[in-house]
Amino acid sequence: MGKLTPIRVFFFFAAGANLVACAKATFTFPYFTAHDPFVYAGSSLYYSKQRDICGVCDGDTSSCQGCDKKPNSLSVFDACGDCINPSGSFSNLTCSDCEQNRKSTGRYSELHGGRVLDDCGECRDPTDSSFSHTGAPDYFEGGCIGCDGKPDSANELDSCGVCSGLGCVSSDPLKHSWCCDCAGLAFGSHIINICCECVNREVYWKALSDGILQGPPENHSFAQDSWARGRARLEEASGSFNSFQRSLVNLTEDGRYMKGQTIYAAYIEAKEYFKEGWEAIKDPRTSDDNSTCYHNVYVAGNVTNPRDACGICHGDNSSCIGCLTSDMSVDEPIPDGGLFPDDCAVCGGHNLDVDDCGICFGDNRTCLGCDGIPNSGTIIDGCAGSSDFRFLSFVGELGEVGSGCSTPAEFQVACKAGEGGCCGCDGVPNSGKTLDGCLACIDQSNPNNTHLINATCNGCDGVAFSGELYDHCCECGGTSSYLDKCYTNVLNDEGSVVPFDPYTMNYSTYYTEEGHRLFDACGECHSLGYNGSTCLGCDGVYGSGLVVDACGICGGDCSTCTADMTGLPYDCELPGYGWTGIDRTCKFSRTMGPRKWLNWTAFPNGTDNRGNKAQTWYDRVNQPGSPAFLNAAKGECHMYLEPPPPPSPRERREWVVKAYGKEEGPFSIDELETGSISVIDATTGGNLSVPLLPTTLIAKISTYTQQQTLHYGYTSQYQSRVQSWKERSGSKLLDSPQQPGVDNIVSVEGSATELSHGGDFMPMGIMPGMEGIVYPYCTGSTWRGKHHRLHGKKLSGSFLGIITSENITDSSGLENFAWNPLDEYIYDVSAGWIDQKCTCAMKWQYGSQPIPPTCPKIWLSTTWNIDKRSSVNHGLHTNFTERYARQERRSWAGGSWRVSGGWWVQDFGGGGSGQYGTLEGSPEPVKYNAYGSPVDHGFGATRGPVRLGASGSTTISTFSPFERTDDDMRHISIENEKCFSAARLSRAKRHSAGALWYRESENVSQHWESSFAFFVTEQAKRCTDVYTVSRSFTEAVHTQTGHACSASGGDGFAFVIRDDTNKSPSSRDVGASGHGLGYQGFHHSLAVEFDTWHNSVCGDPYEQHIALHASGSDPNSAHHDTCLGYTIDIPNFADGKIHHVIVSYSPIVGSDEFIEAIDNGNVKVSTTNIARFLDDHTGLLKVYLDSFERPKLTVPISMGSMLGSTGHTAWVGFTSSTGESWQAINLLSWNFTSSEGFA
Repeated sequence: MGKLTPIRVFFFFAAGANLVACAKATFTFPYFTAHDPFVYAGSSLYYSKQRDICGVCDGDTSSCQGCDKKPNSLSVFDACGDCINPSGSFSNLTCSDCEQNRKSTGRYSELHGGRVLDDCGECRDPTDSSFSHTGAPDYFEGGCIGCDGKPDSANELDSCGVCSGLGCVSSDPLKHSWCCDCAGLAFGSHIINICCECVNREVYWKALSDGILQGPPENHSFAQDSWARGRARLEEASGSFNSFQRSLVNLTEDGRYMKGQTIYAAYIEAKEYFKEGWEAIKDPRTSDDNSTCYHNVYVAGNVTNPRDACGICHGDNSSCIGCLTSDMSVDEPIPDGGLFPDDCAVCGGHNLDVDDCGICFGDNRTCLGCDGIPNSGTIIDGCAGSSDFRFLSFVGELGEVGSGCSTPAEFQVACKAGEGGCCGCDGVPNSGKTLDGCLACIDQSNPNNTHLINATCNGCDGVAFSGELYDHCCECGGTSSYLDKCYTNVLNDEGSVVPFDPYTMNYSTYYTEEGHRLFDACGECHSLGYNGSTCLGCDGVYGSGLVVDACGICGGDCSTCTADMTGLPYDCELPGYGWTGIDRTCKFSRTMGPRKWLNWTAFPNGTDNRGNKAQTWYDRVNQPGSPAFLNAAKGECHMYLEPPPPPSPRERREWVVKAYGKEEGPFSIDELETGSISVIDATTGGNLSVPLLPTTLIAKISTYTQQQTLHYGYTSQYQSRVQSWKERSGSKLLDSPQQPGVDNIVSVEGSATELSHGGDFMPMGIMPGMEGIVYPYCTGSTWRGKHHRLHGKKLSGSFLGIITSENITDSSGLENFAWNPLDEYIYDVSAGWIDQKCTCAMKWQYGSQPIPPTCPKIWLSTTWNIDKRSSVNHGLHTNFTERYARQERRSWAGGSWRVSGGWWVQDFGGGGSGQYGTLEGSPEPVKYNAYGSPVDHGFGATRGPVRLGASGSTTISTFSPFERTDDDMRHISIENEKCFSAARLSRAKRHSAGALWYRESENVSQHWESSFAFFVTEQAKRCTDVYTVSRSFTEAVHTQTGHACSASGGDGFAFVIRDDTNKSPSSRDVGASGHGLGYQGFHHSLAVEFDTWHNSVCGDPYEQHIALHASGSDPNSAHHDTCLGYTIDIPNFADGKIHHVIVSYSPIVGSDEFIEAIDNGNVKVSTTNIARFLDDHTGLLKVYLDSFERPKLTVPISMGSMLGSTGHTAWVGFTSSTGESWQAINLLSWNFTSSEGFA
């Protein structure tokens, strides 16, 4: 195919332009770009590949790169392996002998000589000791590499080994290298003695002690170390002082500031170091120095000391000099009494200006306690200013507890003990609570508490611990009951239920006026003083029973509480959360209050679950000192947190494998699907991987609930203990005795396990539930290249379990092999496509032979014998209902099998819609046979029938990508030309559909014309194999008799006009794939299809054809029943060449034009379908292909009859699809014109 140039596109559109007069071009795209105003839907996409600078299609310039990675650079590798440009560089430089003379050609005549230039520019053999290398100093051997490893640097090591060092020759000791002694000798033995003389240390030390000492005297070393420490400490102190001075820049006006922390102490410590050093060196009794120098300098003092006050020989005291005050003219060294700064930065101040609070020039006010003492820590406590008599009458010192001024710790301890001067017995300051005669803590000054004073131990007679109570008629010490006249007389209805229950009865109607005088709203005697507080709910209603939950909601159940309210880890959720549906749900649990209230099962509002106030927890209090209901009845929020979800069937560990005579496991199905298990090697103790085979023995564990009865001694002799033990163990025991002193026989429940199927281990190949777990089960045979692959065990190198003649070896070195132990081989087909597989018919077809709905399958099944051994019976199909079903029936031959009578059987395997699903575009799930069901997943499904004792032939078709061969030059020319830009309507893949839509709607009610150019590439290769089949009752023999392959792409594409929606086109606007050509399903649409595939299910012509399809308001269909007209009198437009098409519509044509079209043979219509689309405004739709002199197809039609409500504008575009076969449809250009008036 030649490259599509603008000139070719121009001629194409010029030819089409002759057909239209006075037309206004709506849009024109002589070529496609990525930014065109189109919507790509489904599998369509913009396709563009360009040639690189090397002229290679979609190349990366690598085909013409030089060795420098630059395209067309001409750079090549020379004989030395160097990348050079032959026209501008000398070649073979890096591997030629350095003594060779370069010739005028720029090339060395001899390569790979023995000598090269070293780093000093000398031509030497690299193995010679005189060869100089950068980084290897050789100046001492006459080379040019200095001690720094650099050529010609002239740097040498000094006497201390320092590269280009100072050495020891200078008279200035400060210019010596690190190893020079005071005498200028490298690594010498001379030192500076205590008299600042340079002496030989060994001679000097021995002379000091008459040959005894081997080192310096101890006091000499101590003194010099102390002087060094003092100087170092002074340097640190000076740094702290300078830093502190910089911080004093922004002083307050009163001149006060916080003192420094370490300045003064550092100077004191440094001065002490100097003092200790000078005292040690000046003590002749411990000096161990009998030299004249020492005596004259340090003992007699008749010679000036060569060391300054800082201990430095010939020093100037600058390293230990002190500070100056305003009245000093000379600063003295600190060791000699010189002044130094204190923590206030005052020279010689000695911290005298620091107050007790650590403030320079302060007056102690910043740390005074309330007792007037600095740093006492006392503060005004909670009793200051109290009206408590204990505070007002306090006698003691300020700062003591009770004075109103104390330390917080002492006040807290005293207050908790109720002795804080004003703290009540409850430990709260000024609470006013004191202990009454019953030792109850109460505010006795509050008149509302008068009835509570001594109430906790007083009887109703007011006498402490008398035990007297009110009777039921509120008489102190009386004996009347609720049934006596004194009680029933105060009831409005003497027949009322007694006693009064505020949670179920109405107070106002229950009692008479006299009763109201005696009893409060809770039924308690008014004399107790509760005034209804013992039953008052949070809603202010007596007897409501409502309390506040953790969310602060009166009568709430905690369901709306958040984590910050409850302290729980999560917010409370409504039912439905989590796998249990109740995760994180909350409830209000009673934790405090009357015992009956805690155990009450009714709702908080006092009703049962039906809203009836039929029961109550209420008991009369009838005793003093009881708290109010809201203070006694409290609760908290409890949250249910669900456990992890139970394992799924695939995650349950319920399979036990027998390996090397041992039972291993249990394992889950997910673990078994890996193809191996890990066991412990009994010999080495290491892990051993055991592969799983169809012959591997396996068993399933069954778990069930089991109950047992146990004797657990005897019950207690005390009934209360029996009941308590029963309550504590109730969650663990099903039942236990309630009587004391009897045999304690308890019932418990637990889980028991056993092996299923009678406890037998069975091979995985026939174990129910193991189908498809480790080895494949009805998963399909595949073709790759020219090799037919069988199915076998899954290995890491063949995870699909495929046996092939490619001889795959996995990463563990295991060769892929068939199921030799059971001799099982499978040919089959699956719903999912692995590579290119057998193509199967959707239903039974009868031509020269029956064609089954799935590919041929041979299954040599196994049986399980009683002696626990596997055996193979060829042709014996075991009726094992848990694995598959078996069907036999008597049948007559059909089609042209040419054999009548005989037994026919159904084959095993296959599957119904549950396995294969619904084919896209089909009206209902595909049922491959009458025995499949949506849930059988291949079990119980059958295929066939297969005739026993008969012969015939069968045909199998396969599809695969077309291989490039020298025998098919046409195909090569198409495949080699891939550099173009186009709108790719369909891609070379199975079962896909795509579409291309212009973003704006167009006027199609009058004259319009659509012209475009396209070509077809990447068609699938269809191969047909014919076999003769002879079958007996035991086996079938297939013999290949024919094989043919050809390029055969499907399914085609269509130009589409649709008026089914007002919304702009989207990426989802595409119809059915396969025979639906991407437009099937659109309402109010017209499709001009270019069909390349014969779909018998649609009633298509066998040849390529152009057809017009429309269904009005019904969904459009690619079935031939909806065809309005078609033609097969067309050139092959799927040959890979560029083809040009014009589709035009002219409305309101005269009868002459109709007659002319009919006479020319261009009108090809379906008279049964076309009538519904003809009216008074009928026009002619014409389709031109390549030649524009005469249309290939002409169909009379009225556009208005098939459009939607608008009747004028519609969306225009293209659709395409593939089915079992595939091809790529490439749209190169598109022009669409429409106009309301034409000449």
